[in-house]
Amino acid sequence: MDEEGQPVTGPATYGWAALRRAVRDSTLSIGLVQLPTRRFIEVSKPAASLLGLEGAELAELDVATLSDDPESTRRALDLVTEGVLDGYQTRRVLRSPDQSTVDVYVSVRVLTRDDETVHGLAVVGDAKGERSTDAEGLDADGLDAEAVLVFGIVDASQQIQGICSEVEQMAGRPVADVILHSLIDVVHAGDVAGVLSAFEAANTAGTQATVLVRTGGETAGWQPMRLVVARLDDAAGRFGFALGPVDENAPAIGSLDRVTDLEQRLRRIAHEIEAAGVLSGFNRFPDPESVPGLRDLTSRQWEIVTRLLGGERVPTIARQMYLSQSTVRNHLATVFRKVGVHSQTELLELLRAPDET
Repeated sequence: MDEEGQPVTGPATYGWAALRRAVRDSTLSIGLVQLPTRRFIEVSKPAASLLGLEGAELAELDVATLSDDPESTRRALDLVTEGVLDGYQTRRVLRSPDQSTVDVYVSVRVLTRDDETVHGLAVVGDAKGERSTDAEGLDADGLDAEAVLVFGIVDASQQIQGICSEVEQMAGRPVADVILHSLIDVVHAGDVAGVLSAFEAANTAGTQATVLVRTGGETAGWQPMRLVVARLDDAAGRFGFALGPVDENAPAIGSLDRVTDLEQRLRRIAHEIEAAGVLSGFNRFPDPESVPGLRDLTSRQWEIVTRLLGGERVPTIARQMYLSQSTVRNHLATVFRKVGVHSQTELLELLRAPDET
């Protein structure tokens, strides 16, 4: 038993109580979940307030019972528990113990895994407001605001329709070598089953699934990546996807011995699983083949354009992406040049035109 009377079934290097305290005292809206039992072990004060869990007996509360679709939630958590998925993100209406409801985004990621059990980190954000990230602390904690995600779009058969220009840098494949090829051709053969499972798990609009894969090839070497896929809300059944690097240099949860270190690591994980939230807006993005120049956009430019299509203005985009407004405007100026327009108005008219014809 630990100092708080709980069984020591989690990482012992730094103390199970330290991890629970880091979660409980976090400024993020997060919860620590024992995935096999689907029971909350600890929640932060912002999460407890948002979900109406103040004073609730967390050890007796099945996380799935809070969901408007408990069976779907159980299946998703089982896939994460079994190691098929590394995590998922979705929009849910949750019902608190007092029967009040709240519309939220939920992101779940594996935090620790051993022979006995699996513990996950659930990040919750109010869907009517901003997502659950600590805008004041991310850069101060040394998070890389310029971390690259490779964004792309595939059709219902996982054939790549468009992908941003950094794919060569990240996956060792030039854009011309992956366009119109299946996404599973870009990953290691041993990871294909996981990729297909992620697409199956994310087959509902607004739901994202995460899986660890290897990309590259025998010549350049296989690099570990995190793949996020999300079904787009369009008639064509398209999916958006993001490939991001695995932070191998970050200290493992089990090697940390201070609550401040744990809190910083929790921030990193929360930031990483929220970073792919832009995929939820990809249903507004046209087929890259329909607009010359879209293939040449970087991941940052894809994200800025997607947010612009969603109605966000430059100050909001800058705040959400932890960039300066001048940096966002510089990215937009580059986008204008690549697609042949001169203003935001012309850009929006160009990108919305394919859907209106």
